[in-house]
Amino acid sequence: MNQDGRKRVYIFHVTPVIDGGRFPIKRIVGEELTVEADLVADGHDVVQGRLGWRILPNRPWSYVPLQPLDNDRYRAVFPLTEIGLYEYRIEGWVDEFLTWRYRLDKKWALGQDIDA
Repeated sequence: MNQDGRKRVYIFHVTPVIDGGRFPIKRIVGEELTVEADLVADGHDVVQGRLGWRILPNRPWSYVPLQPLDNDRYRAVFPLTEIGLYEYRIEGWVDEFLTWRYRLDKKWALGQDIDA
């Protein structure tokens, strides 16, 4: 946990990307763009995330939840509906309720007291 009490989610190994985002990737209208990233939190907290995308310059953001793959890897897909320059972003956060539920399920499976 961070010194000020906040928990952080680290996002790395985002694909597709060319030269760290310096150059745009190219796709054809009608295709879907599959985006993947690793999301990791401090400790053993449950991480959730979403993929946001929009068409530049000032269209509103659209979002779709990230689906977990394996070993901290997540994936989401969005459609390319028209010609233009798109941008996308990955957002991640610690899900406090799912973390609580995960820990409760572990205690239950081990036969520990969960009344408290």
